[in-house]
Amino acid sequence: MEPAPRHRIVVGRDGFALYEDARLVGNVAWADVGAIVAYKSDDITTDTVWLEFHLAGTGQHFAIDEDAEGFWRVAEMVRQVFPDSLQEWRGRVLLPAFAAHPTQVYRRPDPQR
Repeated sequence: MEPAPRHRIVVGRDGFALYEDARLVGNVAWADVGAIVAYKSDDITTDTVWLEFHLAGTGQHFAIDEDAEGFWRVAEMVRQVFPDSLQEWRGRVLLPAFAAHPTQVYRRPDPQR
């Protein structure tokens, strides 16, 4: 049986990239982010926190979980890159336990408003 792949997130000034072991599996540019949603998955005995990045105008989304190395660095960068984002999203997502509790962290302002 092969060991589970190791997920690692590399965060940069312009965005982040997700690696599975040494293989690049995706990347997100901060400039392409249209919305960010935080939620939990119920993993029977524990919960896992996720951040889901929706790319503007593409219909694509990219989700990362707290078990990936670098996840909390991404969460900190969201606070810096998107200062109008919901800064206290973590507390809202964590309770109640074992409920997904999706929370909008950020939505790009509509330019037509």
